[in-house]
Amino acid sequence: MIALLSIFMMSCSDQVDLPTDTQEETQASKSYLDRASESNTLANKINESIASISRTGESTYPEDFGGLYIDSDGYLVILTTGDFTNSRSAISTVISDSELVRYKACKYSYQDLLNATYEIDQALSTASKKIADNFVGYALMTEDNSVMVMLEDISDAAITDFRQSVYDHPCLTFVKGERINLHASLTLGSEAIIKSISDNKFYAGSYGFRAKENSGSKRTGLVTSGHLAAVGDPVYSGRTEAVQIGSCVKSQLKGSVDASFLAITDTNYTLSNTIGTTSKTLSASTVNPSVGFPVTLCAKSCLSGSSGTVKSIVGKHVASNGNTLTNICEATYTSINGDSGGLVYGVDAKLNKAAGINIGAATINGSNMGIFCKASTVLTDLGLSMY
Repeated sequence: MIALLSIFMMSCSDQVDLPTDTQEETQASKSYLDRASESNTLANKINESIASISRTGESTYPEDFGGLYIDSDGYLVILTTGDFTNSRSAISTVISDSELVRYKACKYSYQDLLNATYEIDQALSTASKKIADNFVGYALMTEDNSVMVMLEDISDAAITDFRQSVYDHPCLTFVKGERINLHASLTLGSEAIIKSISDNKFYAGSYGFRAKENSGSKRTGLVTSGHLAAVGDPVYSGRTEAVQIGSCVKSQLKGSVDASFLAITDTNYTLSNTIGTTSKTLSASTVNPSVGFPVTLCAKSCLSGSSGTVKSIVGKHVASNGNTLTNICEATYTSINGDSGGLVYGVDAKLNKAAGINIGAATINGSNMGIFCKASTVLTDLGLSMY
């Protein structure tokens, strides 16, 4: 009997086909997801057009550009520190002055905020143990036009120490934060069952998306979290080790990636892009999410899947295992034990596309936030392609 690994969750809303039209009344009549999808496409076009690459390989932005985000109605908001007329004229050449776009004044340029994160990174590398241990992350908050610094101790003295020893700029805000709670579980029953060769214990997590190697053996398999599966760990079906279906052949827990590739070798298993138990399908492509882009977490057979919006796409976080991850995303979905490695996806051009791989969750300023690494980065770093 062929067992189908249906590893994704249905979209939270059906999409409605509407004629292409840029008139204000037509945009208002479209669904929120339709507008958000179009806004995300526009956002990517703007970023690709106005960003230039520095000698160090980092993106740099015009001094009057304050960033962009998708608002709660699905419209694209462009922040500017300069004259609205000049900014609108420059950007409209890229996006034909779409009716989806709104303009809003801000204090700091996007480059100012990026520079703040670069300065923090540099200073933390030589900071005292006391200050480094108290730091749990930062997030560039485009909508708030700030860089949010997360500390375990949020006392005035701790903030003063950070400002004096690490970096001080008026764009910084300080909140209480916790390290990422990694959501691999010793309670079996989740989709991905891994037996760790390091401690001979079973761990449970979730599958992300189907992929294949770009070179070498060109094996096919599934992507999950890096902290769930190390290279050599066997992968099992069900709650026991009765049936081994493959093993982990690639794993990364550094930089911007917490992900592993599981090569499925049991020929009785056919890998599927079907979303859960529905007839809906995940496209073999990724989407680069903007701040405000709606996403859904599909994990543990989608039983705990939830929807939310992306709050930051430039984040640095310390995890409970001590690893520090950079350039990762925060979103308002719910992640629980067993959800590590689950798919984070969004609707783009009426297609369900992979946005990332779920890492876990962190409590930030009293709110529980889902944390994920970007799907496009995972594929590049692990040498994989979706299919």
